[in-house]
Amino acid sequence: MTWTHHWVWVVPLCVLLGYQALRRSGYSAKLLLALVLLVFSVDFRLLVPHGNKLELKWTLEETLLGNAYLWAALIVGATGTVIFVARQRARLARSRGVPQPRQPDEVAAFEPR
Repeated sequence: MTWTHHWVWVVPLCVLLGYQALRRSGYSAKLLLALVLLVFSVDFRLLVPHGNKLELKWTLEETLLGNAYLWAALIVGATGTVIFVARQRARLARSRGVPQPRQPDEVAAFEPR
């Protein structure tokens, strides 16, 4: 379980993803933005038993659904980490003069123009 008021970082995240989605032709920012907007627009916890410590008796499916905020955060964080590492490796290789293979659109979508 999580306290929803701790998720204030979602607003600047949506602004950043929206900016990247409009600026780039790739689909990764658009997909992440759609995921974040969906998860944080719908309170999935209302779809599972809640209150009076019913959360302690959730099944696996209810746990996965009831913790949608956590899953969205993990997906966005992992994707952001992969993109960041790919960009850093590309910058390091460029600074060393190593020729780079063409980047997939998902990574190139976040590259500065």
